[in-house]
Amino acid sequence: HEIELEVDAILLQLGFKTALGPLKDWGFEIVKGALVVDQVMKTSLERVWACGDITTFEGKLKLIATGFAESAIAVAQAVHELRPEVKLQPKYSTNTGVPGAVAGQP
Repeated sequence: HEIELEVDAILLQLGFKTALGPLKDWGFEIVKGALVVDQVMKTSLERVWACGDITTFEGKLKLIATGFAESAIAVAQAVHELRPEVKLQPKYSTNTGVPGAVAGQP
């Protein structure tokens, strides 16, 4: 199932050190240098989601595994808000398998 969405931008902040750069001037709620998000990765700005080490919320763990999960949540929530008629369930390799992998094979 493929869905196309028109968006203004998708910003990737990749690196070993988190830095908001120009995002710090966009009006986000920021705590200790991180964007505050809610339980569905929504920021304080309308229709803007964020995930990974650049975000913060109560109980935040800065691990790559949690960042991947947060990205699935953020995308699912963005699609739900922009296209509420679309039923989208985040998929993880642990419950859908890894394409091309064979059970019992490394």
